[in-house]
Amino acid sequence: MADWSSTVQPRRVLGIDTGFAHIGYALIEVDDFARQTLVDYGVWDMHSAYERMNERSVHAMRQLNTILDKLKFDGIVLETVPGGKTKFNAKDATLATTNFFRSYCIIHGLDYAEAMSRTFKTFVTGSSTASKDDMKAAAIARFPELPDDLRYDAYDAVCIAVRGATPGYERWGYAR
Repeated sequence: MADWSSTVQPRRVLGIDTGFAHIGYALIEVDDFARQTLVDYGVWDMHSAYERMNERSVHAMRQLNTILDKLKFDGIVLETVPGGKTKFNAKDATLATTNFFRSYCIIHGLDYAEAMSRTFKTFVTGSSTASKDDMKAAAIARFPELPDDLRYDAYDAVCIAVRGATPGYERWGYAR
């Protein structure tokens, strides 16, 4: 008879929907049989009275460091910042947040991956142009315990985490 005892530790993947004022997050644990369990989710409110980029970045780093240290995860998968025309300050802030997560992974020796929005949208909904409501519906269908009244950032983060936590996700690498 085969020994089905666990030989691999469960993997915990943190999905991040980076943004300027709000950062969606979802923590998913994957067992040895590739079953996914939603452990935690929500939105970190980065909206603040901090007008200058440096003040916002320092505030965000302190806040995120404290939160991340409590979550206990093995890797982060982030939505990549799209190119194109966006507000200069918003794009800069999103890039600063993305760089913070990259740095956090390097410092802590964690796995790190990025996912373009069309990648995780296609994987979760079947359409690269899925709307926010489509993403919300897909997240709730996957994890019915999710409430119906979260910010869209949280639903996006769930979908990002699902993609990153799925076996065979080819974008994983080490930040070390």
